[in-house]
Amino acid sequence: EGEAGADAKLSAFLSNITRAIPLQMCFDYRTEEAILFKNIETRDFFRSTPVAAPEVFVSHVWSGDAVATAWAFRLTAILRRLGCVLAPFFSIPLLLIISFPPIAMIMNSFPFIINWFLTTNNPIVLKHLNADQPRIWLDKATVHQTNRDLNQAGLACFDRFLQQSQELWVIFTPVYFTRIWCIYEFAKWLHMIDSGIH
Repeated sequence: EGEAGADAKLSAFLSNITRAIPLQMCFDYRTEEAILFKNIETRDFFRSTPVAAPEVFVSHVWSGDAVATAWAFRLTAILRRLGCVLAPFFSIPLLLIISFPPIAMIMNSFPFIINWFLTTNNPIVLKHLNADQPRIWLDKATVHQTNRDLNQAGLACFDRFLQQSQELWVIFTPVYFTRIWCIYEFAKWLHMIDSGIH
């Protein structure tokens, strides 16, 4: 019974520190609530939600520019969700585009459409981008930054979070491979792919 009770407590603890945030929180760089800035706030951990498993593990440099990071998140979301829609248009032969002005007009409107998607916070768009549900593991908000015990527990579970995640998103900057944690996360992911885990 004692062992079973300990297992239950450990399971409950792991369930509490296995957390995620909605992707839309990673789009924000304008408000005081933005989690992408370097300031460390206790509240950020409590803005994340306990989940069975994160879908996306984000590997990044803490010193990265908040604005550039936010745009990288949004661009990634848009390209992933709209790529299958846009791809056929990009594959249309140039002659066909020239021959049919309506197609050319559609092609020319893409920059405006993309710009709108990049800047809007329309709930319908965010839902379409799958940005409204907690599925992103971002250490700033999913590992407690001020409670030492919770912080160490979160750090010790990096392997677990990586294995649970379906995807690794790298917010690459020129100094990415100079950070030991970034190297570890990237190498660990490649090792898991090589081992057939992912």
